[in-house]
Amino acid sequence: MRIFPPLLPILTATALYAQAPVFEVTSVKFNKLPPRERHTESGCSPAGRFVSLGLNLRSTFFWAFNMRPFQVTGLPSWIDAPGAVFDIEAKAAGPVEESQCRLLVQTLLEDRFKLAVHREQRELPAYALVLAKNGPKMRKVNPDDKPKPGGGVRMFGNPLQVPRGKDPLGGWSMQQLADMLTGQPALDGRPVLDRTGLSGTYEIDLNFALVPGVVDAGKPEIFDAVQDQLGLKLESVKASFETLVVDRLEKPDAN
Repeated sequence: MRIFPPLLPILTATALYAQAPVFEVTSVKFNKLPPRERHTESGCSPAGRFVSLGLNLRSTFFWAFNMRPFQVTGLPSWIDAPGAVFDIEAKAAGPVEESQCRLLVQTLLEDRFKLAVHREQRELPAYALVLAKNGPKMRKVNPDDKPKPGGGVRMFGNPLQVPRGKDPLGGWSMQQLADMLTGQPALDGRPVLDRTGLSGTYEIDLNFALVPGVVDAGKPEIFDAVQDQLGLKLESVKASFETLVVDRLEKPDAN
């Protein structure tokens, strides 16, 4: 009988994805400009060029793994230090799709920042979005409804902005609403799960204090706003989520 060696508990980003692709050219430099003088830019073009300019590593990391902040633990404290601002540029050998570009950035982080991670299922505190006692106060959007001037989704008193050339949003599904509420500072960054049982899309008009007692004085707290304005409730629960544990992430040697 052949005996296989046990899997190592700590995996590099590449090891999570067999034969992960790599960028053809990469450059990582510290950005030492004062904040007001920095040019900030981030994204991956279809041609295969990735940039993260004038930013710390946090947003790049979350984008690369397509995870929300509540799903990641173990990031080192230096990642938010004032001096930990980078200009990252990379070029693939040819055109790439977004999903492939995320893999490319993962291998870049492994190579230049010595990243090592592993995945776990963890039970985390969350909020469930449920129906309030008297039911929803939102108007359901019918497929043949004419677009509402400014759109059917208003946040903090303003219509939700859409890309130029796109029609205004007629409404949101409850999953879209839960996704928007997920990570809000007023909810201590917790995830929000849709447990309303409502299908379809609804006009949303929601306005609440982002940080109660600090900003937006006079606006209702998020729990009151969700119930009074939408006819929904946020209930504290625990749920299992896939989490990414960072075992190692080091400052790079800039080139």
